Amino acid sequence: MTRVGVAACGEILIDRVVDKRSGITHEIVGGAPANFCYATKQLGGHALLVSQIGVDRDGDMIQERLVRAGLDTTHVKRTGEYPTGTVDVEIDLNGDASYVI
Repeated sequence: MTRVGVAACGEILIDRVVDKRSGITHEIVGGAPANFCYATKQLGGHALLVSQIGVDRDGDMIQERLVRAGLDTTHVKRTGEYPTGTVDVEIDLNGDASYVI
């Protein structure tokens, strides 16, 4: 079997999701490049993520989840200069999402 390799460069952040239908609020790791790398890894490929996260609680959560997923974090830089990015996601009663970055 040929090993597939991809590299993705861009944001990795925390989605703070409020679901108005259930009243449940939760936080998940998000960002299209990170999601792409995660899916590639799950399909048996090798994925390299190039990004930056803060030296904060959100950055710690992201780092832990990436490692647990088996993703290469060599090029995910930690910085104290900027906080980890977040996006507020609200799912309304119809199931439609709105985003505030």
